[in-house]
Amino acid sequence: MEADAIVAGLDPDQYRAVTAPARTIRVLAGAGSGKTRVLTRRLAYRAATEDLLPGHALVLTFTRKAAHQLRTRLAVLGLRDQPVAGTFHGVAYAQLRTRWADRNRPEPSFVDNRYAFVRRMLGNHPAARQASALSVEIDWARARRIRPEGYAAAAGALQRRPALGIDTTAELFDRYEKEKRSRRSIDFDDVLEQCIEGLNRDSQFAEAQRWRFRHLFVDELQDVNPLQFALLRAWLGTGDDLCVVGDPNQAIYGWNGAEPDLLENLEHHLHVPIFTTRLRRNHRSTPEIVEMAVAALEPSLREQARMTSEVASGPLAVVRGCENDADEMTTLVKALREHHTGQSWGRQAVLVRTNGLAMVVREALEAASIPSRVRGTYGLTDDPVIKKALARLDASHDLTVGAADLEMEADPASDGDALRNLARLVRIYCDQERTGTAKGFRRWLHSSGRADDDFRSGGVEIATFHGAKGLEWPVVHICGVEAGFVPIVHAKTPAEYAEERRLLYVALTRAQERVLVSWAYARDFGGTIVERKPSPYLTDIIAADATLAVARTGGPGPVAAIAAIRRSLRPAVSRLPDPAERAHEALAVWRANVAKAAKVEPGAILHDDVLTRLAELRPDGLETLSKVRGVGPIKARRYGAELLEVLR
Repeated sequence: MEADAIVAGLDPDQYRAVTAPARTIRVLAGAGSGKTRVLTRRLAYRAATEDLLPGHALVLTFTRKAAHQLRTRLAVLGLRDQPVAGTFHGVAYAQLRTRWADRNRPEPSFVDNRYAFVRRMLGNHPAARQASALSVEIDWARARRIRPEGYAAAAGALQRRPALGIDTTAELFDRYEKEKRSRRSIDFDDVLEQCIEGLNRDSQFAEAQRWRFRHLFVDELQDVNPLQFALLRAWLGTGDDLCVVGDPNQAIYGWNGAEPDLLENLEHHLHVPIFTTRLRRNHRSTPEIVEMAVAALEPSLREQARMTSEVASGPLAVVRGCENDADEMTTLVKALREHHTGQSWGRQAVLVRTNGLAMVVREALEAASIPSRVRGTYGLTDDPVIKKALARLDASHDLTVGAADLEMEADPASDGDALRNLARLVRIYCDQERTGTAKGFRRWLHSSGRADDDFRSGGVEIATFHGAKGLEWPVVHICGVEAGFVPIVHAKTPAEYAEERRLLYVALTRAQERVLVSWAYARDFGGTIVERKPSPYLTDIIAADATLAVARTGGPGPVAAIAAIRRSLRPAVSRLPDPAERAHEALAVWRANVAKAAKVEPGAILHDDVLTRLAELRPDGLETLSKVRGVGPIKARRYGAELLEVLR
């Protein structure tokens, strides 16, 4: 293909990135800005202008699917030879196999499941019940190139609190490495480390690989971890022919070792001048969706992240506060049907923060006879909580009893949804396999995951925020946008909170035409009704952006959900009709006196939105008072007489 044809149709930002003469280039590409198009067109343009030999180009991705998509796009650009596109691990393993063959060395055995290896290694060791936690900690260390002898110092410096303690974890980490060597086995991280070692110490091997791959391209560099980056540097050597594409605002894998700083400060890490350009035009989403997504980010980042939508204006985003989780699912089903209108169900997706919520959504859609599929069912077993629970099931003599124990111990404030979902899956398996075992359940779980991934019914896609990255749909429903889910309850540090904001940004930018957001004022966690609040990030979105249609489902009263959100921003409530306003003021005075006497914050007595509901509904007896959401029977017994007197 001629060079002019390759750049035809590019927007000005894309054209600048594709045609830049610099050899080392960083493209900061916002959501929907065409980063993959830029990466493939830049490679093809350089080939067309004889600045690059496509057969000597290497394109690195993080998933096999992404590599396949890149190869497909490159295939239609008329290149004389096809570049190699693959994952870090896939390319490194291919190079190592060549090296082993050249040296007449047999290939080592492969540890493709670190958890299973650790579990077998521990045997009857007291730490066996924590095999999952140990495996996760080894993942963390290896991604950062931390060896057993340096683990204690590194973990202590970063204030990590592993389940087994720092010293025991370091000891068992060392044992894990020795056990691998004794069995002549390697794991995924060893593949990268051995490739790095070969490139840095074996000049013949390094020259061969650097001659083969002279032009390096990296997609999604914000997701790279220190180990992968070290391999990238080793492949690059003293060369400078490198093009990286990424978006710091979509860095959502910090928990897995990714270091967004490697993208943002690339020149510091490579010690070479770097030409940087930005893609600021969104070709996917309406202006309303783009503005909403940017407002979800940290306030200090919004101006830098600002994008111009190249798509025609669309309907307002909808934010719904639902009475409870059952009402949320009813509302979701209704919205899915309204937007179906004879078109493919596959045009819509439901996104949630956790795997547990994904399964709740699937059950609701199944009950409503709406076809659906859960993307990445394997992700359930990637959850550290689930890994730990599976280890316990392995040690259980009776799977059904083990499942019941998990349900009883589930913590409603954090991992309850995931554990109860796992228990439900165990029961389904046991119904099918009367003599089922823990090992059989694991195999069944994985085979079910493959079946889901292969399902092509055009059903509604259900995915976690992480699982939705890189995908898009015309209509996106985002459920459970509540504090405790968004941000997730175990997020504690400023960095973790910032990543949770980026996760919401990623979820919102999956929508092309319409986005509908919902949360529940109350949620049933295994029989325990827990009062919930909207995500604090929604307050930022509404404060920064007026392009929202806000609704509230269920229950009487004229106050829309936006009032409840805005009340969390300031103590004053939206103006209520008289005499409801006077009732609200009287209730606020009563609450302040009770809180002062109890030496607690007023919100610990009753939340602001509860006062508003009481002022609107004016319950006239203990029975009706106890049914007001946020009061309930316990608070009705404790404060009922006083509340009714104030309202009278």
